[in-house]
Amino acid sequence: YEHARWTRCARGPAPQGAREALRVVLSAPNRMRSGEEFRAALRGARGKSGRMLVAIASTTDPHPVRVGFRVSKAVGNSVVRHRVYRQLRHLVRARLDAFKPGELVVVRAFPRAAGSTSAELEADLDTAIRSARKKAMRRSDRYADNPNRNVSGAAGRGGVEQKPAGDGVKGHADENGVEQSERRRSNGKA
Repeated sequence: YEHARWTRCARGPAPQGAREALRVVLSAPNRMRSGEEFRAALRGARGKSGRMLVAIASTTDPHPVRVGFRVSKAVGNSVVRHRVYRQLRHLVRARLDAFKPGELVVVRAFPRAAGSTSAELEADLDTAIRSARKKAMRRSDRYADNPNRNVSGAAGRGGVEQKPAGDGVKGHADENGVEQSERRRSNGKA
């Protein structure tokens, strides 16, 4: 099919068909998919910078490093959020070999990431990763000093440590394994 305009054009018609697209994605084994993995990563060591938070948790499972991203609506509208997500994904993909196999990594963007250049995000990502690694080292040093310490860190972040069974505290089991609150309900005193 000849078009009059293309016959006068020195370059000719535009090439038809699909172009070879440059895709910068994380391979399937490196993508975090389940909510449980996100929660586990966020329980790990966290490092922060002005534009993002990076959480790194080690697991005993020898899978390749898995990475997840959280870019909330506070960052901006859909176009802005996806731009930030693509920038972060590209930067993390280039740093996959900096993580150990079995690690879970979550990168959470803060609202300040919205108008940032890739260079600014790169500097903040490196800062946040260094900070998380430092905290992980301090955590492991503290655990090495006291192996009986609660490693979940729940008490250190405002959580409640579990007490041994039979201590008479509401919500805990007595020596027979019956929850105190259940015993009160059965006695009509709940």
